[in-house]
Amino acid sequence: MKNAGFRLESVESHCGRVITSFRPTAVAGAACWVGQPLYYAAHYRSWLGCYKKVNGKKVYLGSCPSMHVPGSKSTYTYAKSLKVSKTSKTVKAGKTVSMPKVTTVKADAKKNLLPAKHVAKLRCYSSNTKVATVTAKGVIKGVGKGTCYVYATAQNGKTVKVKVTVK
Repeated sequence: MKNAGFRLESVESHCGRVITSFRPTAVAGAACWVGQPLYYAAHYRSWLGCYKKVNGKKVYLGSCPSMHVPGSKSTYTYAKSLKVSKTSKTVKAGKTVSMPKVTTVKADAKKNLLPAKHVAKLRCYSSNTKVATVTAKGVIKGVGKGTCYVYATAQNGKTVKVKVTVK
């Protein structure tokens, strides 16, 4: 099957400057992104988007939420996993409910996650905004009858989902 002209673009950035690449590579045994060395005490952001060329210009069709990861020698840590207190919620159309409690299990319990001014500790998304929406603070609002999922995503991309039924 042909790819219909779709392309993936990956952008990695060392916080404070942009390093774009399409593939990781190794230079003399060191960890690099296309010849740029990784600094283990730094923080990195990674973003993935899908596009196709229309009249010679990139037209983005979608993207993933960016991931933020501290280096292994950073003073910060990352989410090892997420735990959710309840895996489903029911709400009436036009009404709101709170997202179940999401707990982050840190990779290094002695370190903090990246500060909220860098990136939110959790980001929330709905799989179908015609059924339910969710705010940054985790307030779920029923929009129309049906079922969807609300996802809570940690800074580094670890995700848990909650099944939402709107009546």
